[in-house]
Amino acid sequence: MTTIVQIVQHLKPGGIETMALDLLSFGSKTETCYIISLEGTFENSARLWPRLVPFKNKIFFLDKKPGFQPSLFKDLFKLFQSLDPIAIHTHHIGPLLYAGISGRAFGIPSHVHTEHDAWYLDDKKQRKLQKYALNIANPTLVADSQSVAHVLGNHVKNRSITVIRNGINTEHFVPGNKKHSRFLMNLPIDKKIIGCSGRMEIVKGQRFLLDAIRLLSDDIHLAIAGSGSQEISLKQQAKSLKIEKRVHFLGHLDNMNSF
Repeated sequence: MTTIVQIVQHLKPGGIETMALDLLSFGSKTETCYIISLEGTFENSARLWPRLVPFKNKIFFLDKKPGFQPSLFKDLFKLFQSLDPIAIHTHHIGPLLYAGISGRAFGIPSHVHTEHDAWYLDDKKQRKLQKYALNIANPTLVADSQSVAHVLGNHVKNRSITVIRNGINTEHFVPGNKKHSRFLMNLPIDKKIIGCSGRMEIVKGQRFLLDAIRLLSDDIHLAIAGSGSQEISLKQQAKSLKIEKRVHFLGHLDNMNSF
């Protein structure tokens, strides 16, 4: 039996986290997959994201606090001793630093690191931290788009970057019944609807979408799926732009195929 471990910063609803959960179900009879979340606890995370409940025995939480936490290296090393993985897959800079260095010290044969965006590399401190972690961990480096690979390549010299785009499960995401889906989400049947799904955070840029909707005709509505720290601000923006009747905030949705 071989073991593969993914390491993420947190397990809040999001693209990376959903992908990590999906990958848990792709293992074969000879493979066991786990996820380590640096932040949070199972109880708090499952309360906010019930989808985690069936994976309770496959997920470990280290309850990391804000800021640099050296004890995390030891905690990860102990987990690696217990799980004895043949490979780890890190997502973003925090897991790269902590799990990459701990995995190197433990002697894990294979380490893949995926970058899902590159906006944080605008910060000089973050660039230095990433360079340090890459030099020590020396992972196989993956970008999830050509644009991320391009930005990454400008900052990471003399290192091969492989582009692996996010996959779509075509057995799950299939054409559905538009009227039924709109009924489920209380959306108007007779309007043209633009959909947007993602965490409500500044880097996602939903505020620009609201500005754009204001310039379109009244028969075009916007449906936003997701939650986050910018939710109140976005609702206030829609009201100030006088488009609140054309913008539908659906909250967090697990039923993304209907959306």
